Amino acid sequence: AFNESLFGDLSLLSIGFLLAVTYVCSMLGHFAHPVKSRVSLALMSILSIILAVGMTFGIGSLFTFYGPVHQALPLLMVAVGIDDTFVIVSAFDDLDEDMEIKERIARALSRAGTSVTVTTLTNSCAFYVGSLTETLALRYFAYWAGMGIIFDFLLQTTFFVACLTYDARRQKAKRCDVISCIETSPLPSAQYDTRGSRKNACGIEDGVLQRFFEHKYARFILSRWYVQAVLMSIAVGVFVLCCYGTTRLTNEFDISYFYMPGSRAYKYEQADNEYFEMRPEIWYYIFTGDYDYADRDNQSAMNRLFDPDIGTIVSDPYYRDESLRSWYNNFREFGNLTEPQQLFPPEDYYPLLNQYLTTTEMGKFFAKDIVMEQERIIATKSMARFVGLEKNEDEVDAMQSLRNSVDSAGVKDAFAFALPFIYFEGDAIIKDEAVKSALLSLTAVFVVTLVLVGHLYAASIVLLGVGFSVIDLLGFMNFFDINLNTVSVISLALAVGLTIDFSAHIGLVFMASVGNKRERVEAALSHLGPALMHGGFTTILIIGVLGFSESYVFNVFFKVILMIISLGMFHGMVIVPIVLHWIGPESFFSSADEARNEENAFVAKMLNRNNSNRGITSNDDGVRTGDVVVDDGGVADEKLANDET
Repeated sequence: AFNESLFGDLSLLSIGFLLAVTYVCSMLGHFAHPVKSRVSLALMSILSIILAVGMTFGIGSLFTFYGPVHQALPLLMVAVGIDDTFVIVSAFDDLDEDMEIKERIARALSRAGTSVTVTTLTNSCAFYVGSLTETLALRYFAYWAGMGIIFDFLLQTTFFVACLTYDARRQKAKRCDVISCIETSPLPSAQYDTRGSRKNACGIEDGVLQRFFEHKYARFILSRWYVQAVLMSIAVGVFVLCCYGTTRLTNEFDISYFYMPGSRAYKYEQADNEYFEMRPEIWYYIFTGDYDYADRDNQSAMNRLFDPDIGTIVSDPYYRDESLRSWYNNFREFGNLTEPQQLFPPEDYYPLLNQYLTTTEMGKFFAKDIVMEQERIIATKSMARFVGLEKNEDEVDAMQSLRNSVDSAGVKDAFAFALPFIYFEGDAIIKDEAVKSALLSLTAVFVVTLVLVGHLYAASIVLLGVGFSVIDLLGFMNFFDINLNTVSVISLALAVGLTIDFSAHIGLVFMASVGNKRERVEAALSHLGPALMHGGFTTILIIGVLGFSESYVFNVFFKVILMIISLGMFHGMVIVPIVLHWIGPESFFSSADEARNEENAFVAKMLNRNNSNRGITSNDDGVRTGDVVVDDGGVADEKLANDET
């Protein structure tokens, strides 16, 4: 039943991935256009993500183990990888098609590369910092996730960019998509005119999302103060409500969550819960180790632990009356020791014990609970059971109370254990670990963003979007009856990684744009709004089919990831732009000329260095063949000379 729950609905996840691939193939280019479509490029993007997943699973398996929760890792990597794909292609498409392909690629990377790099480093650092948890499943998942995001980034900025370059050459040569060996003739229809109106197979003109974000959406949220006030009031109100919900979260987990409906284990659990409300009572063992049991002080300590009337075991509030089964109490009855202060003479202890174990029925029964070596006890065990425990909190409290009771007796190396304690240990720390993981991840987001962006205001506003999303998610988890356990905490770790992109991308483009604050917010939404929308919708397509799953694991993933994508898009594309419009910092550049000259110098330096590495020589005029010449009044040439010096 356990394996069926974990792997039985993987076919649904496969359907989700297929839908995502179809969507990317349709939206990355001009769908159904023989030349301008980008089906082959979209497939190369998916291939780069598959390669990154393979590298992550291969290298990760060398150092840590693969667990059931690692099934969610490809979902994260697809979401991040597709987002990077749309951001890079969007920056490439914003440039003039008549520009030389190498220069166009260089300029696209100079614009999109910063955002992609910052989001990658914040994501990976957030996961690596989150790996400081004591929960092994979460720790190893964080190792793999941080490594996977880096591999995703490396392949997107190398392999995919190379594929984008070849695809641009194919389009420039008027060759068909997918079957690039076929060259097409220019079509007279304006629908396929590269300089005129470009419409897809549905008759929708290209760039509709970009125009919507720039002319409709941005103006709607920025032009009317009362709209901003209402949106901010909603965000703050939801945040306060979710802060309350976060305090109400409980840790609740039962192995029956993994039982598939219809399985025998599930039917048993349902019948047991319906007709027998209490959980099965838990038996536990008390172990004692190798020390001198005949010593009077040690006998007194054993009395304090096992005395049937006033011992620490029977005095524990979670002890089930008359359930203690201890060889030591029966041995004392054999020796007629009825008072706690009565002790065996040390010299008679082992002779009487041997007589007890070999001549009495109860002694023979308890003989299996005593391990002796060279006529000396080296280990013993006794057993008792808890009262009925209704909730995970009760189980954790009972375990900790029992341990305190055993320790208070003063028996050397004594400890209590039961097999369910393995799960109770996780329940005992899961809430603190969830909070610690979230706080560490948010701290990593802030520090990395601050270091890479270099502006306190910008890093704080990015943190605002991510922090609001995470807190809101925790609150909604309580309202939707999602308890804290290993599955939901893994989903929470995914949430931090998925929500960073929306806020970070908008903040970085805002800082790199010129003009007043409103113009810069409009530019950020216009350039990256469509890419972020496509990335978010792709993730929703993948996890949407999991809503039909009967598996507890996939159901939790569906609810949590759907909420975090919705919250991340709301805060990253609504609240962060409003805050930037109100109190956003000044741009990196004082004017458009400064920004253009900076980009020109960077592009010229990169392309000329590439030509130099290829051994290109100078012509008679002293200009190397293939050098980039930028018409900016010599500013870029002067900066390039200074940089090279």
